Amino acid sequence: MKFRLIIGTLFILLAGCNRQLQPFTSDGCSAFPDGTMADNELWLACCEKHDLAYWQGGSYTAAICAAPKVLAHAGLLDGKSATGYPGVLDSMELPATQISGDAVVIDGKVVTSRGPGTAMEFALTLIAQLLGEEKRNEVEQALVR
Repeated sequence: MKFRLIIGTLFILLAGCNRQLQPFTSDGCSAFPDGTMADNELWLACCEKHDLAYWQGGSYTAAICAAPKVLAHAGLLDGKSATGYPGVLDSMELPATQISGDAVVIDGKVVTSRGPGTAMEFALTLIAQLLGEEKRNEVEQALVR
């Protein structure tokens, strides 16, 4: 619920920007359905296809907490640096991925973040990537953090 609130707030903040964003469409996988690492087969295949299609289309791909596992499973982290919830990526065999402990990692058009405690920095990083540093600074100033 908190994640959806943060994303909803992000979209409201972005609505007033001067730069035109492309309309967002979803096939139902964009916000991961409720699930745990134990029952990830409920969502992994659907989300993997979804993320791969977006990434191949040249758009940014972003994942936070356990979601970078989906990107890794799709091969989107091969040859990249990435981060995720502690232990999630470490538990996978990813010899072609540089796993980082940083709060947010940007590698090309792939942005990953560690978890709930890094969500604000993740959101601000996405704003900077999509709309520029000036918009990021404007939004961050309004947050009074």
